Amino acid sequence: DHTGVVKDTFDYFTTTITALDRLDLGLDEVRDATLRDAYQSLQTLGNAKEFTGEERAIVLGSVRGGKFRGEDYSRFMEIRAGRLAALAAFPRSATAAQERRLDAALTTPDAERMLAYESTAVHGGGRLTSRAVPPMAWWDAATSTINGLRRVQVSLGTDVENRAVELENAAQRDLLLFALLALGTVAALGALSTALALGVTM
Repeated sequence: DHTGVVKDTFDYFTTTITALDRLDLGLDEVRDATLRDAYQSLQTLGNAKEFTGEERAIVLGSVRGGKFRGEDYSRFMEIRAGRLAALAAFPRSATAAQERRLDAALTTPDAERMLAYESTAVHGGGRLTSRAVPPMAWWDAATSTINGLRRVQVSLGTDVENRAVELENAAQRDLLLFALLALGTVAALGALSTALALGVTM
């Protein structure tokens, strides 16, 4: 049964994504707030992108049948709610520049077309005709939107990497400074010991 295979595949990837999102990466031990926020923004956007991918699949599978089957409409609404929640959470950890990148990705003609088709699906009450939401037009618009989100995601990954490099360089500078201070202290103590020894012998 093709429908059963599609459902099983969809459920598998959904479960896998959820499990990956729950992995403890030890970031609660990261003291640098900028690095934590950069990673949180990356993870939040990743969730939004995955929800968009799930939404693309469930609408495409339903529009060809002219309606959402079974519980697909409620699943569609839950997926959409998850995407909106992730996008709403993004500004809490993102910088102004990162927010501008995301806004740019969500205001392209394809992204706006996808949101218009989505609105049609939401207000259709379970009905979903290929005339109102053309399957290939939906797929293309959603895919373009996902690609835009992926580009923002890559840029956020670069932000995380750059911050980590900054912290590493700062740590190396601090280590060098401490080493120089230690050497200076040893030299000062050596000079003091020599002076004391000379004072005793004289």
